Amino acid sequence: MTICAKVLGVLIVAVGVVPPATLADVKPVNAAALQFTFPGAAAAESVALDGFLVDGHRLTAANKLQARQLAEGVSEVTAEAAAVGDWQFAVHDQSSYYGFGERFDRLNHAHTIVKNASRDAPDAKGALSYQPVPFFMSTRGYGLWVDSYGEVTFDLNVTERYSIVIHVPAKRLRLVLFEGPKFPTILERFTAQAGRQQLPPYWAFAPWKARDYHRNQATGRWDCRPR
Repeated sequence: MTICAKVLGVLIVAVGVVPPATLADVKPVNAAALQFTFPGAAAAESVALDGFLVDGHRLTAANKLQARQLAEGVSEVTAEAAAVGDWQFAVHDQSSYYGFGERFDRLNHAHTIVKNASRDAPDAKGALSYQPVPFFMSTRGYGLWVDSYGEVTFDLNVTERYSIVIHVPAKRLRLVLFEGPKFPTILERFTAQAGRQQLPPYWAFAPWKARDYHRNQATGRWDCRPR
């Protein structure tokens, strides 16, 4: 079945998608893709998500996409396989991309490959991170969260010049799209879904003294000596 669904911004899902009852303006379309339309800085913007595969195979009735609106400006897309596999899909965008958790090498991750993997490097961190987050914001005016603890790979216009190619090792694929267009709006909507940081205690704002590691007991005693 081929359907089109419109939610606040427009979330249009095509070919083999289950239309939930909460979506309105459902009508047939002829593209095998998911089109996400959202408010841009000057006019409406849209990005296409397509090429959905699991272990290199096209989706079937057993693992078809499902879309629903979670909140204002927040849309969810899910699909489930029979077992853990390699999900792959493309996002047609060639913008600048910010996010992915704690990173040490750059702010704009365009034209790089980012892995959602925790690695604690003792010296120069490079592209490694021990606090990764599979979420980014595009200067196009939207955010994308791949809800996974796995080693998701984001190929940001490296292999495909005009597309982001994403690989997700999982049994259940869950994507959440956030309308902007401004980054504070996207972050507000993302943290409302993922959880917000609690305010640290008062002492956390006092001066800190720290080092990456202690080489011996003497350095530990030195750091803990009474002041």
